[in-house]
Amino acid sequence: MAVTKLCKPIRSFSFPLFHLSSLIHTISSKNLLEQSIKSAIEAKCYPQIADILSASKETCQASNPFSFLSKLHIEHRTKIIDEILQNFISLRPRYRPQVAYAYLLSFTLQSSNPLPLSLAILQRTLRSGCTPVPQTHLLLSSVWLYQRKKPDHAVANMLLQMHSIGYKPDSGVCNYLITSLCKVDQYEEAVHVLRSMAGAGCVPDLDSFGPLVGLLCHLRKTKYIEKLMKEMVSKFRLSPRKELVVKVLKSMRANKDIHNAVEMINFLEDMNVQIGFESYELVVEMCLESSLFVLAGKVVMRMTNRGFIPYIKVREKIFEGLAAVGELEFAYILKKKGNSNYTGCLATAAYKLSSSQAENAQQALAFVMLFDIDSVIDTIPLKVYTRKKRKAGSSMEEQFCMMFGKWIDLFGMDNLAGTQETWES
Repeated sequence: MAVTKLCKPIRSFSFPLFHLSSLIHTISSKNLLEQSIKSAIEAKCYPQIADILSASKETCQASNPFSFLSKLHIEHRTKIIDEILQNFISLRPRYRPQVAYAYLLSFTLQSSNPLPLSLAILQRTLRSGCTPVPQTHLLLSSVWLYQRKKPDHAVANMLLQMHSIGYKPDSGVCNYLITSLCKVDQYEEAVHVLRSMAGAGCVPDLDSFGPLVGLLCHLRKTKYIEKLMKEMVSKFRLSPRKELVVKVLKSMRANKDIHNAVEMINFLEDMNVQIGFESYELVVEMCLESSLFVLAGKVVMRMTNRGFIPYIKVREKIFEGLAAVGELEFAYILKKKGNSNYTGCLATAAYKLSSSQAENAQQALAFVMLFDIDSVIDTIPLKVYTRKKRKAGSSMEEQFCMMFGKWIDLFGMDNLAGTQETWES
């Protein structure tokens, strides 16, 4: 019993000893890593820094291996980091200093004077083909918003501060900053950065507008979206990607901004921007959802001019709607645009119109009079024949028989001879 009692405290004491030794080893490893980097800087062997950090298995989550630089004066610290960055340019492969870039960027963003040095490090990181760690977005946006609160800190001036340390702002840095601000839903500040790029000597590109317009689409800020899309295309002569146009139209659809969506399509077409089938289809569906059949037809005409033909269900809805509101001549014009692609849909619309109510039979007849009868009669009797098999003696069939009889009176039996056998069977 005495031995058992004695062993218990020994076992309980042995675990803290092991934990303590592990902690001591971690601390000593971090000190050793920091000391190695310090020695490389003192010897101006900067390429070694990239290799030391890449080879190290330590994550340095508790402390940054460059933290000792915080004890130096800001000018001296900036000079050292600039020398490190310049020496990293010639390293191959280009991603070799990726870990070092990450630590330097994290260190400067959390220092007392983060700008403009952190922007210079970000620039070198991006130009080397490396991607900053995800936490950089949050750190950069926080630093930027804090600095912007200070007096006389306009966007262009803050970017141009990079000149003071021998660097120039570029679209890569600005685009990353815009994306970072969008990540925290600061779209108004992101718009300020976008519109101030020219003042800092940078030209916005598709990657400047993309994240911002994407965020605004998510937030359904359609007024902002319209302005930015027109600015992108008219001012900077950029052609938005097809997937971005789809996002914009989906946002407008969610807000039921039908007329704005149609205007957007018209604007992009007038500016010779390539629009995909999905974008046209979205706008047509928006019009149909609000029973704006004439507007849907106008969009389809533009769509047809670009070589796109809507799905058959969409075509049928358009012609049924046009028939219902009495837009017979416009339906005929639309049919001429689509040639044979729309004949069956016109015929189906006429049949449904005549079948819905007896008083619509005359309107259906007028509707059909606008068609090319030789192509129509090849479509309708077949539909009637299949329905006749299922619904013999129904009032729908009787109404269509009455309408078909009027066709015979109007066009003559000779014109219908090709389908008489099918009809009588």
